[in-house]
Amino acid sequence: MFAKNYLSLVALLFVNSYISSVSAAWIDDCTTISGYSELTSEDSSCAVAAHCKVDNLIMGVDNGSTATCKKALNGVFAFNDEDGTLINLETTNIADPAGDITTNVVLYNCDGTTCVKTAGIIRDSTANYVVAAEGGASDATSFETTSCATGKIDTSDNNVLCLTSSIKATDANPSYIMENVADNAFGTGGDNIDKSIVIKTATNIFAFDNLIKGDEYCVTTTTNVLTGTLEDFFGNNPASCDAYYSCDGTTHLCSDVTSTSTCTRNAEITDDCVPKSGGASCSGYYITSDAEGTTLLKGNEGSLSGTLWSCNGADPCTKKSSLVGYFPNASDYKVTISYIQCKFDQIQGEAIVNACTAIKANDIEAATDCSAVKAGALLSGNKICVDDNTANAVPLAASNESNNGDYFINDKDNHIFIDSSKNAYHVIITISNEEVTLKTITSPEKRYKYAVKNKIYEKATENASGICQDDASKALIEEFKSDACDSDKVYYYSKQ
Repeated sequence: MFAKNYLSLVALLFVNSYISSVSAAWIDDCTTISGYSELTSEDSSCAVAAHCKVDNLIMGVDNGSTATCKKALNGVFAFNDEDGTLINLETTNIADPAGDITTNVVLYNCDGTTCVKTAGIIRDSTANYVVAAEGGASDATSFETTSCATGKIDTSDNNVLCLTSSIKATDANPSYIMENVADNAFGTGGDNIDKSIVIKTATNIFAFDNLIKGDEYCVTTTTNVLTGTLEDFFGNNPASCDAYYSCDGTTHLCSDVTSTSTCTRNAEITDDCVPKSGGASCSGYYITSDAEGTTLLKGNEGSLSGTLWSCNGADPCTKKSSLVGYFPNASDYKVTISYIQCKFDQIQGEAIVNACTAIKANDIEAATDCSAVKAGALLSGNKICVDDNTANAVPLAASNESNNGDYFINDKDNHIFIDSSKNAYHVIITISNEEVTLKTITSPEKRYKYAVKNKIYEKATENASGICQDDASKALIEEFKSDACDSDKVYYYSKQ
């Protein structure tokens, strides 16, 4: 059991004591070294003088011709990949005109059983460099700063890596957690900026740990140091492990799961809001189990169906039997019920009638792929699928100006916004911060509308925020035509 989640303490002592003594080139195949095959175990005190490769691992041996001891690399190392020599970054100018080796520099990340190339930032005797995942060092000026920012090197403070705007990776050898910012030197920024990455360190090296195993880890939030849970237990730092991160063993991206580490009992939660009466204790959207607005749904009832109410913090709340969409639950029971879903149920006379259900937070967090849950469903991280492409999911957040607006949606698999008899059509939904509503007809709409990734845009000549009229933008535009309506309440559009 002690093999679980234990970041090797030996590795912390291994790297610095190792580099200064090794300069010989490695051998491509360890088994060609005389005596190597007879070495049945590793020797942690082996005085390494050369390196060799075996399977996916780099081994250190005391002699490249005749080996009497061996030990596996454990840590992160800068090598000259052309001749296999270990680079002492403190004394080497890798861009020395007399022997420029910048194109040959590679970072190897090793855990004692496997070595893989990785990306990172190094500091040689004269300057900082970015090392690409497949090797080669380039100028790091764009990742330097004198005012700390996540993922940047602070040149005013001994060229240390900024893990946040105020926390720096000041010690060589620990592993650190860092937000996966879009602009980083570790090759991970992009679609997963809501995640974090592990930075593995050695003297003058900050590298992406692309060998971190799939598990939960302890993080000390004052330093961002990441350790295995057992390592933290055996340690003597009383301030450690005040946060937990779950890391994926395939993508090597990590998520803060601290909030899921503590259970909350619904019985301990109370909410004074009674929508029927309203008042100062009621502000936002609520769902009650009864049509009279006297009993809030808590999430532990047998049925999660209920009635939607809108409250302004002063007057009695208003029953909303015609609103269709998703509404953030304002009650204190939102730890269990994060959203209220109101489906398009039917048209009675000229009025839309909804059918509302409390959506449990755990159910939303379990949904990670729009192609699985389909358009109209909520996704982990509070996003809504506007089609079956997860990349097009729109975030729902309290401050969401860049994503607010009207979108086309065809949720024929979920029937939240459209009637089952209109499966061939799209309707318009309006996203406003955390809220999503079906757009109903309040005034005549244009017969043709245009969208990019389902978001509707106006002509640039009519609206300052309209879409640009260049060829690149035109290639992305999709045309929709109004073809039907329900009792002058909802327009239905077909994609042209």
